[in-house]
Formats: sequence, structure tokens, C-alpha cells
Amino acid sequence: MKFQRFAATAMAALMILSVMGAAFAGTAAADEHHIELELDDEDIIDEFEADSDQEIEATIDADGADFGEDDTDTLTLNVTDDDDREHFELEASVDDGDEDHTVEFDASDLATVPIDAEDTTDVTVHVTGEDADGETTDTSEEADVELESTNEYASMYVDDDDAETETDEAGIGTSTLDMVSFGTLADSDDTDIYTLEDEVGVDGDNTTIAAHDGTGADAFDDAVDTDDLSSGDLITDANAAVDGDAVMMFYDDADDDIVDDNDTYVVMEDYDEFSVELGDDHEDAEDVDVTLESQSYVDAGVSADEMGALYLEQADFGLFDATSEFGVLDAFSGFSAMELLGL
Repeated sequence: MKFQRFAATAMAALMILSVMGAAFAGTAAADEHHIELELDDEDIIDEFEADSDQEIEATIDADGADFGEDDTDTLTLNVTDDDDREHFELEASVDDGDEDHTVEFDASDLATVPIDAEDTTDVTVHVTGEDADGETTDTSEEADVELESTNEYASMYVDDDDAETETDEAGIGTSTLDMVSFGTLADSDDTDIYTLEDEVGVDGDNTTIAAHDGTGADAFDDAVDTDDLSSGDLITDANAAVDGDAVMMFYDDADDDIVDDNDTYVVMEDYDEFSVELGDDHEDAEDVDVTLESQSYVDAGVSADEMGALYLEQADFGLFDATSEFGVLDAFSGFSAMELLGL
């Protein structure tokens, strides 16, 4: 009888401990994605993947007893990288009688901050107070915050200072002749071609690279007409390469009938946002060189062998597919004519 009472008591205790453990585990999981910045130069945002689920908050103290003491009306918080490039800004109105004010954002707001996989980088959080006339008040501070990325995430950011540019002067080229051959007039304006290139640290094919066009030039917007594209369609009016090898580019999402997890390819998610997926050919890589250009694969001079391997073999293009995607003259100048005709 005593043993039965002991067993029942022990079982109840185990159940209570189990429930408590689950509760604590749930609390830890919830807190794992919530970062409270102290703005004391010792803050760390770990497991950083620019994920919107990772919430960040910072509490700004008034310089005096309250914000009314120095007439602070608005707080501006912005984040810069170690090259002093701004990546995020928010404004918040404050009440005169408040001693402090909490601002909230999330890790996705820092998506353009460049960082290698499984690495660290510092950003600086600047807080500036302004009065109703836009004059800076005494409620101002700044602090460094360290980002620690996972092995699955890296980001590259190329701005106007780092991008390579050249002007494609208006004239009768193959693309123009293609347009004329289909009864339309070519655009006679000069075109600025942008090349975004950077070396990014990775953990082999475990890492996905978020690539950002920070030039503000809308070069890819001008090059790619997404009105005629659906999710998963191939993009041929811009081109991509990884470690010098041309790779296919898709719009919005990859076509899993053409590529899978073993392949390297790029997805254009927006005109200034790209996702670089690494395949088996980079499984042991510690860094890769990513190149994105706002001109077609043919105009970029991608070799006929590479064009054939990508589109005629991997994408299983025939003559109609190639001429539809690239235009008649570009198809015959970019591919081997014998392979294109299936000879």
C-alpha cells in the first residue's frame, strides 16, 4: 500500500515537472526571437537571418525627467553599417510627459546589411531627438550592435560606389533587329548597364545568399519586364554567375522542373532583391563570387557551350523555346546553331 502511494506521488511529481518543463521551454522559444537592445555597445543579435519573426525593440530614455524638458517631439532611429551606409530608419512621435519611449522593428528591416555566413558584423544605431521645429534636441545617442549570422544565411549589398557601370549606346544591334523583325520599334535611348559583384563567405551549399542592389538606379527594372512573367519563369534579359560560371535566373521562385536542391541558381524576388541558391558544385566552398548584370546572357558574352548546357540541356529548350526567350537573332548568335537546330 505504501509503495502504491509512493508510486502515485512520484508519478504526480513527474507530471508536474513535465508540465513545468514544457512551460519553461515554451517561454525560452518565445524569447529566442525577441531582442531587447540596451544601446550600451554590448548588444548582440544572434541567430541573425534577417527574419521578420525576430523582433527587436529599443527603449529610448529622455535626456531629462521627461521628453518635454528639452522639447523633444520626434525620435528618429537609423541603422548604418561599418561603411556608414544607412540600411534602416524609423520615426516615432513622443509625449512630453513620458520618461522613455520604446520603438519596435524586426530583423528583416536589417536585410540589406552585408554579412558572411556564420560571421559577425557591427552596425551602429543612431537615435536623434527633434523638437516641433525640426531642431535637434539633447535626447540623442548612438551605440554599436553586433549581428551574428547563422551558417545558412549571408547577405551582399552593392551600392552605387561599388557597382560597375557602362553605357550601351543606342544603335542597331541584334536585340534591336529582333524587335524590328517582329514589327516593333526599338528603344533608341542609351542604356546604363550595371554589374553587381561581391565575394561572400559561405558554408558550402548550406548557405543561401541574399543579394541587394543598393544603387537606386533601377537598372534591373529597366532590363526586365516582369509584366509578361509569372512565378517560376526564366529571366534572360538579365544574367547571373557564381564563381564565373553562368547560372539560370528565375522570377519570384524557381521552376522545380528545371532545378532542384542540387543546382546553383538565382531568383529575382524584386528588382533590387535576389536570392542565390548554392548547389552541389559549391558544397565545400568557403566563399563564392556572385555577379548580377542588367543585360542579357547573350549581350554579356556567355559562351555558346554554357548557354547550351543551361538551356538546351538542363532546361530542355528546343528551337521554339530558345527563339521565344532570347529572340531569333540572339538565339542564333548565343547558341551553337547546330545544337539549336538539333543537328
